[in-house]
Amino acid sequence: MSNPAITELVRLQKAIQRLPTEVGAEAVNFFKKGFNLQGFQGDSGLDMWDERKKPIKGRKILHGKGTGNLKRGIVKKVMGRIVIITVEGIAEAYADIHNFGGIIKVPYKVGPKTRQNSYAKKPKIPFVIPNIKASGKSHYEINMPRRQFIGHSKQLDKLLKEYVIKRLKG
Repeated sequence: MSNPAITELVRLQKAIQRLPTEVGAEAVNFFKKGFNLQGFQGDSGLDMWDERKKPIKGRKILHGKGTGNLKRGIVKKVMGRIVIITVEGIAEAYADIHNFGGIIKVPYKVGPKTRQNSYAKKPKIPFVIPNIKASGKSHYEINMPRRQFIGHSKQLDKLLKEYVIKRLKG
């Protein structure tokens, strides 16, 4: 004969212990859902991502060459009652530029023959300065538009609040 109040208290205690992991999983799923919607569900609704300059038939905007590393890289880290949603793995290197936008400086890949002056009558220089094109430029720039896929969202806050209440009511 167990006391119903004690049984309910034990159930609540177990639910509270599992909540950080479950809430983290809900948040990860929320952010991954944005890849299918091709936008971020932010404070003002769905903010659609800018299209690619050269659209590829059958490929979504932030899906690489079929790898999905950026989407798969979204993970949760649970430390006690603290949950952190982050990007790990291969995608970690380029997640920031996609999420916040900005300018990428890409070095030219030019072979030594391109750098040499074919019209010169002088003997060719035996060494090559790396990353210097014949025009004198060492890089070109790509302006990456902001395509936020992770961050603060009132919609996520509302979803998590409803989830916690539902779990605690049991």
